[in-house]
Amino acid sequence: MKKILGTKLWLLIVGCTNIFANPDASVAQNLFRDTQKTHVIRGGYTPTQAHISVVSVQEKILENPIGFSKYKKIIDQVLVRENENKRLNNVFYTVQECSRLLQDVARELYKRRVGVVGALKNDAFQFVRYEYQNAAYNQFGDVNLFLKEVIKKDGIIFDQFDNNMILVPADLSLFGNTGEGIYSTWMRFNKPEQECDQNMVRESLAMMLASYGYSDAYVNKLLALQTHLIDKDNKPVADLLQIFIPESAVDANGYLSWRMSIPYDQSFIDAILTSQKIRTTASRQDFMKAVGHFNRLYKAGDAKAIAAINALLQKIENGAFKLEEYLYQYRTKPQTLPNVNYAQARLLVTNKLLLNPESGVKIYRYSKMDASQEAAYKVDLERILQQMDIEKQARDAIRVK
Repeated sequence: MKKILGTKLWLLIVGCTNIFANPDASVAQNLFRDTQKTHVIRGGYTPTQAHISVVSVQEKILENPIGFSKYKKIIDQVLVRENENKRLNNVFYTVQECSRLLQDVARELYKRRVGVVGALKNDAFQFVRYEYQNAAYNQFGDVNLFLKEVIKKDGIIFDQFDNNMILVPADLSLFGNTGEGIYSTWMRFNKPEQECDQNMVRESLAMMLASYGYSDAYVNKLLALQTHLIDKDNKPVADLLQIFIPESAVDANGYLSWRMSIPYDQSFIDAILTSQKIRTTASRQDFMKAVGHFNRLYKAGDAKAIAAINALLQKIENGAFKLEEYLYQYRTKPQTLPNVNYAQARLLVTNKLLLNPESGVKIYRYSKMDASQEAAYKVDLERILQQMDIEKQARDAIRVK
């Protein structure tokens, strides 16, 4: 008996030593313990607390904890805001790489055009698309209409088919999809994989300026500001976005998804995987091949593919992918949801909601930029914006004459 107790004590000591030797694991363990505190349980979980209260999720996180110690302040602020907003809003998380300049210019031009309105008044709003009132974001008033149209056309919803960037990929909690590499918002925030495509940034800036009535003469000056936009690891800034959407609007503007925008329906996912004889553990490249193959089968009139699509369309009609009911279970009974770690969402980009600071949507941004570096960037940005205003006013005056 003494020997058994001694062994258990030794294992406990070793386990604690390993945890405290790894500061990320230590912070993670403290977060796990917080979810079991009486006042937290009584008050109701936030989505992130609910997710990390599940033992299988905890085990997955501890396989490779990353960023918990380094970005503890960000985690704490995220949880505070989740708690403040959990009664009337649903929260989503995404990472935008190489978009800081576009976000900031869009926000400042919107203020000049519309005013400091809604969530812009307290810096609780970021733009996730950048042109002013782009008509592409008016075409769907409901996400189910979007789903049915796109699926009937392609037999699939796929991030790389979304040329109009009408969907925002999002996790349902801060550490959602943990252990799944680029499918995890938290992993992409810590280890961005996407390199900045300067041509994309240039084109987006030019289109944005034109939509607000500004000349593209200042595009190069704005692009030069990206020398400021480097994080502490000397890499282009990747910002974490925390998106709060009112409960009353979430079902019309988002749907429950799996990877790559595919609606979260296991039988449909299986149909795609089976078409290429791969498993859920396959690489992203293999998944992309399977999606492309399924798309070709559908367009070629393959009976199995068409049957899978018809079944999916019927489920969409029946509201199977609505978010609100799933998110309620996610917050209150996360342990009862199969594969809770792997659920995602896709949010529909519309001028009415996600691009509207007066819609009730709040979008908070968390950055890895050094404070002094960010301050210098803001000064330089404001200087260029003032030059742009002067040039535009002169042009407008000539046009009036």
